[in-house]
Amino acid sequence: MNTPIAREIAARFMYLRRMAMTAIGERLAPMGIGVAEYLVLFRLGQEDDVPQQDLEHDSGLGASGVSRMVSRLVDEGWVSMSIDPTDRRRRRLAITDAGRDKERELAPLVDEAARLVIDGLTDAEERQLLKLLNKAGASLQAPERASA
Repeated sequence: MNTPIAREIAARFMYLRRMAMTAIGERLAPMGIGVAEYLVLFRLGQEDDVPQQDLEHDSGLGASGVSRMVSRLVDEGWVSMSIDPTDRRRRRLAITDAGRDKERELAPLVDEAARLVIDGLTDAEERQLLKLLNKAGASLQAPERASA
């Protein structure tokens, strides 16, 4: 990839991320939940029984930050935590019915904010964008990049 294009893409990603996080955060704050907490509920709603360490990687938060956030979600009754039977040092997380209800309650607010970022795209363009974002994300997960 041409380096100036790569820089332009990186700059656009950073700008859009900042704008999306701000818009989502502004809508979630009155509901008493942060963006990172919502993302945990969303992730657990998509993929149940997730190792807590995966959230550390996904969120960019350290272990203590994720631990505090997970404790709050557990205290709210939105997430359940269990010990991994194959490795008692690891904790596994699952969304509860109350957590699914909360995620569904918050989803329209997140959708509203997301529309600000993708306004003007057709349905087909939205699907294509999602496909390209998934492809870009998968390249970051490739085994040869894991050691980088």
